[in-house]
Amino acid sequence: MPVTAQVRATEQAIDNWIAGLSYWLAPRDLLLQRLLNYYRDAIEVFFAKAVHDVLFTLSTPVGVLEDRMRAGVFQALKWTMEFCQVQGRGRANLDPKGMHRLVRLGELYEVFVDIMTSVQGDAVAIDLDLTKHLLVVHQGPDLTGFDDDLLEHQRLTNAYHSQTSFVEDSDQLTRRWTAGDFRRLARRLAFSPQVQGCAKVCLKNGTELFTRPTILEFPDVLDEAEQRVLEDLTLTPAMITGPSGPRDKWRLVSMLDVPFVMVGSRRLSTSDAVIAMAGPLGEDHMVRRAVQIDPDQYSTVSGLRENRMIDAIRPKLEAHGWRATPHYLLHGPDKEIDIYSVRKADGLVLQLKSLVRPMTPGEVRRRNEDIIDGINHTAEVVPRLPGAVGFLITNGYRGDYATWEVALRRNVMIGTVEDINEIAADPIKAIDVLKSRAGFKPKPSRTPTHQPVRFRLGGWNIELTT
Repeated sequence: MPVTAQVRATEQAIDNWIAGLSYWLAPRDLLLQRLLNYYRDAIEVFFAKAVHDVLFTLSTPVGVLEDRMRAGVFQALKWTMEFCQVQGRGRANLDPKGMHRLVRLGELYEVFVDIMTSVQGDAVAIDLDLTKHLLVVHQGPDLTGFDDDLLEHQRLTNAYHSQTSFVEDSDQLTRRWTAGDFRRLARRLAFSPQVQGCAKVCLKNGTELFTRPTILEFPDVLDEAEQRVLEDLTLTPAMITGPSGPRDKWRLVSMLDVPFVMVGSRRLSTSDAVIAMAGPLGEDHMVRRAVQIDPDQYSTVSGLRENRMIDAIRPKLEAHGWRATPHYLLHGPDKEIDIYSVRKADGLVLQLKSLVRPMTPGEVRRRNEDIIDGINHTAEVVPRLPGAVGFLITNGYRGDYATWEVALRRNVMIGTVEDINEIAADPIKAIDVLKSRAGFKPKPSRTPTHQPVRFRLGGWNIELTT
């Protein structure tokens, strides 16, 4: 659905209001530094809260709050590089309250951008009341109890659940660097003396809980390939205001995609982001960054990931007595099955999806469309194979309420490579296991009552409702 001229005018009015804020009177490097300081202090509070929750309740909702704060800081960093001048033009309120308000504006603006892209994707509808300066966003029908259970499960687990990487060091993810180049740089920096020397927060018995976030400077590295990675992971004013800035600034949606920030002549980052680069989260953002900067090159190697999924899954199937055939082709009409397995009179159809972790509603919608296509494909081939059941297998995504609605209707369950042993042992019993791992409860919770959410941005009231 195209965005109407009136809604576009509202969007422009909000953008103009943001561009006129007094924050941008400050010297650019000063405001960049203050934003990094804000992030460092806030993330330490979130780490402490998360550790407390996990120690005493075994779960924590802090991941969602952490994501929102990080999004707000990142949007404010991009604004600073776009609107601030190097020397500054006057006085700006950069005290703690002022910085908190700026980050909060960044959080809300990201929601507003998500709304606009969702309108274009026909995911929401907008009513505009010019007299009241009110923009009402209709997000769709009310959630059921089952829907809400899945959302709650994801809220508690997604921030800490990594996808299985099927990327090898030799993969030329971009024309500038390989996966191995990225990983060597990540390890070099994460295990450098300055990062490892950061203060640790420990229990009285000496058990280390987390490393205190610290802002550190990272100069150029000697290895040319690693230096190219470092440059592509560094947020610079040229990325926002350069010739490709109008396009690239909207592609940059996550602080962990570009965890370094040029502040004057210094490349800065926080120790937590650098440590994350060398772990499972870094694997996700390595692939995301490759897709952003060189999608054509990435597309040439992305198919290798699903072939490696087959190589990882096939031995597990065969260990349970299945005779597995990759790329099984049905004729009349032609349909390819990623893995078709037979055990006595039983058949097992596995459709594989190796996914890039989404960070925006638009990316989530595209991911879900890919999943639903796979579910429908599997549902179409299963009846052609006597005694067969079908599953959609991903590298880490267990499905949400949108994809599970289709999965249940088409009788094709969603699992991950981690679930293959249970599926191979008993596909029928595995159905309940997969539903449980996705967040389904034996009985759904009471259907939630959702009140409209309203916030104010640039003189406009924005209300999210069903």
